[in-house]
Amino acid sequence: MVGERPVIVVLNGRKSPSWIASIVAHELGHIHHKHLKSGQTLVDEKIDSQVNDKDEVEANDYAAILLTGQSNLGLHSTRSLGPPQLAAQARTFGKNYRVAPGVAALNYGFTTAAWPVAIGALSLLEKDDDAGVYLKEAMEAHLDSDDLSEDSWEWISRATNTPA
Repeated sequence: MVGERPVIVVLNGRKSPSWIASIVAHELGHIHHKHLKSGQTLVDEKIDSQVNDKDEVEANDYAAILLTGQSNLGLHSTRSLGPPQLAAQARTFGKNYRVAPGVAALNYGFTTAAWPVAIGALSLLEKDDDAGVYLKEAMEAHLDSDDLSEDSWEWISRATNTPA
């Protein structure tokens, strides 16, 4: 929290839009459930499905519902999947249920702990995507420098490698 305003800062080198969306959705879950008080900072180094902490479970559930419309997509397999098979199933699932295929692949990894398969499928699904580019484009289209202090705009410009 900065004053009374919730702020999410993602410091992550991942380029996957689905991965970044999952992180932001989880953090929005903390905000929604009022897990933070004014002036408090919460650092999530790892989002884990096996955690028993009430706040983390609530944030995980919120993220799943926000991104997919349900708490568990039911993406499980009775046979061993490789990344290409999961990518194909995530595309089909995504089209049928209006869920981003990358989110479906990550949900599979989250619920089954088959992270190498999920990350491999994600790299196939979003190989040419770069969340940073998308965020920068959205910032440039929707953020007006006149609405911010000079210091805030300078910080945002440096953080996003955008000319001030």
